[in-house]
Formats: sequence, C-alpha cells, structure tokens
Amino acid sequence: MAAQSAFLGETDGDVAALAGERVVLVGYGNLGRPAAQNLRDSGVDVAVASLREEPAERARRDGFAVLPVAEAIAEADVVWMALPDEVVPDLLATTAATRPRAGSMICLSSGYTLAYELLKLPDDVDVVVLAPRMIGARLRERFEAGAGFYSFVSVEQDATGRARNRLLGLAQAFGQLRLGALEVPATT
Repeated sequence: MAAQSAFLGETDGDVAALAGERVVLVGYGNLGRPAAQNLRDSGVDVAVASLREEPAERARRDGFAVLPVAEAIAEADVVWMALPDEVVPDLLATTAATRPRAGSMICLSSGYTLAYELLKLPDDVDVVVLAPRMIGARLRERFEAGAGFYSFVSVEQDATGRARNRLLGLAQAFGQLRLGALEVPATT
C-alpha cells in the first residue's frame, strides 16, 4: 500500500520539540548557512561542523561554535547533514569511525541516499528528511521577510517515538512551515 501524503503548515510544528537539544549543521554552504542562521534566529541551540576550513571560518565569523565533524556526529542531539548527497554515505557508513549516538536524530537534506539504499543508519536513531525546494540564499531572504518556502519532509525511522515532532520543530524553526511542507516518504 502506498504511503499517504499530507500538506503541513505553521500550526503543525512547534520549536519547543527541540528544547534542550543541540542541533549541529554539518556543512556551511548553500543550505547549511541559511539553515543555521534561521534556526539560531528561532531560538534553537545550533552549532556547525564543516569538512573544509573556509566554511568553518565563515561560520565562526557569523558567531557559531564550530565542532569537528566526528564530534558533532557522535555527540549532537540532532545532526543535519547539509552536504552533497554523495558525501553523506561515507560520513555515516557503518564502517565510519564515529556513529550517531542512540536517541539522536539524523536529518538528511534529500532522500536520495535512502531511496537508493546508499545509507544504512543504526536502528536506535531517528532518521528524517527535510528538503527545501529553493536555493539557499533565497531561503534566508524569505525567512527574514517573514515568508516561507516549499519543502518536502518525512520521517524515515522513528526510534524514539519523537521523530515527527522533532522534525516538524526543526521545519518550523527553519521557516519551512510558513508556506508549507509536503510530507511524503523518501523511500516510496
């Protein structure tokens, strides 16, 4: 049976679902920078991890704590992978030196790695997709203007029983739910 889709709006998410949790954006480029800034402006505890020094330095100049990628993956409550799809499987591979901790949430910016079975995450973590349908610079502009942007969201694995609430809190803080998000599984 095919999964049902739902269109979600501002009343569907609550930033409070992330209370007491640290979100780390892995990547500080086209998506990572506006995401980190929007989350911070929404009151979320956010830090950045970067594979390259130039974006890491930019994040520091923008006032963010910058963590080593391995530390971020191992210790963050929410790890949002704001990296190209082809980079993510190596960082989260079962053979990687660092694994997400039990109860954490991994947020992917695209469902590609899941749909094509390029990534297998531990059973004890939440796995969600939050995929905006707009270029990064416009994401920030629309957020600052009080507008939103369309996106896809999905819960792919709910290990904690809180994955959907956490995902929608993240989407709310990011500004996605202002215009709306289509909830549709990445793997159907």
